[in-house]
Amino acid sequence: AKENLIKRRDTHLDSLLDKLKEPRVKNIVISIINGDSRVYDNFKDDLWYVM
Repeated sequence: AKENLIKRRDTHLDSLLDKLKEPRVKNIVISIINGDSRVYDNFKDDLWYVM
């Protein structure tokens, strides 16, 4: 599957890695991984950005 993604180049993987380093994306991903259900003031905007 990894090789197919690389060959198709639908989304450049480096671009995705850069996005994961952004604080607003990182906060959402960490919340999902940890199973947090807390709502922050700017969480909704960050969630929409990630989606």
